[in-house]
Amino acid sequence: MTKEISIAGVYLAPFAVHLAVSGLAYLPVRWGFNRAHIERVVWHRPLFELAVYLILLRATFAFF
Repeated sequence: MTKEISIAGVYLAPFAVHLAVSGLAYLPVRWGFNRAHIERVVWHRPLFELAVYLILLRATFAFF
């Protein structure tokens, strides 16, 4: 179990770090979706992007 992380004396929960890491990993994925024009084949793009972000978030928990 990971413990709190101290940044300049402010303690952050490990979940906040996972959110940040998955957010940074999501940026190139979203860029790739825009280049591939994924909106043509996806019914509800915001819901699809949320699902992809949640998959990345879960992957960060699996690796860290």
